[in-house]
Amino acid sequence: MTDDQRKRLSLQQERTDAQTTTSGRRLTDVVKLRRSDVHDGMIRVTQEKTDEPLTVPIHPALRRALDADPAKGPTLIGRFNGAPLSAQGLSRLLQRAAKEARLPVGPGVPKTLQRKLAESGATTKQMEAISGHTTLKQVERYSARANQKQLAEPAMALIPDENEG
Repeated sequence: MTDDQRKRLSLQQERTDAQTTTSGRRLTDVVKLRRSDVHDGMIRVTQEKTDEPLTVPIHPALRRALDADPAKGPTLIGRFNGAPLSAQGLSRLLQRAAKEARLPVGPGVPKTLQRKLAESGATTKQMEAISGHTTLKQVERYSARANQKQLAEPAMALIPDENEG
């Protein structure tokens, strides 16, 4: 592999990682995202699993990745020649990137984003707005791995000290 090919692969992996980790979409949804789905700092997506339309803000990490390596074809993530990737191809790309970075392949993308949102103090309604889930049970299932200690400290601070003057 030439240095140019390696650099292009790195940019593609960066865009792919940013798209998957900051949108919380399933890979089957990510591979269908088109440049025409991006408007005014938002991405419109219809989830394959639920057929529900969502409009999600573009995270700054994704904006940087898209600006660094603009899509060449109709989809936001595709092959170097602009042809779309399959969900399986995208999965292989992410696994390759994780292996090259010597990172473990973790839980699914939606679960990871829900955990990050919970740890950042997002409300369940905010988590639902990003994920497209419609019930508290669904959100709790995906956010169950949130760092309990990290969440407990600010929660306890919400209770006023009635003896404090």
